[in-house]
Formats: sequence, C-alpha cells, structure tokens
Amino acid sequence: MSNKPSPKTPHPTKPNTRPGGLPTRPGRLLVLLALALVLLAVGIWPVLATVPIGLVVQGAATVVGAVPGPVVLAAALALAWRAHRKYPPAATPKTA
Repeated sequence: MSNKPSPKTPHPTKPNTRPGGLPTRPGRLLVLLALALVLLAVGIWPVLATVPIGLVVQGAATVVGAVPGPVVLAAALALAWRAHRKYPPAATPKTA
C-alpha cells in the first residue's frame, strides 16, 4: 500500500481553495444567493444597482465642473499634441 492520496481526494496539506486562492465557503455563498433572490423578489435590486453608478456620475460631474473650461481645452490640446507628434523623443544611450 502506498501513503500517497488518490487523485480524487484533496491534497492533505492544502486547504480547499478557489482559483483565486480564497477558501471556499458554501455557507456564505448560500446566504448571498438567498439575499439576491430576496432582493429580486422584493424589487429593490434595480434601485440598489443604480446607486453606485449615479454616485460615480455625480462625482465625475463635480470634478469636471470644478475645472475651468480653458484649462480643460489646454489639457486636451496638450494630450492631442503629445499623442500625434511627428518625431519621437530622442533615444537615450545604452549603458554597457
């Protein structure tokens, strides 16, 4: 008889892990699935799903609104010029 575990059994020293390395917890997964079903059944899911998107849009609008228009125009022109330069920057000498 060999002391090696059969290929069907989990490794004796490694915990049961997912590909990301996090341990699998079926209880937590069942609770999350139950919560998702309850939220879908009650009808709150669409409202909760749009809240983070609305906050991101509101934050972006605040940042863009705080920057004056000429500054945005100058930044756009500088980025366009940098992206479409005719000549690349000078090469640096290689060190031996």
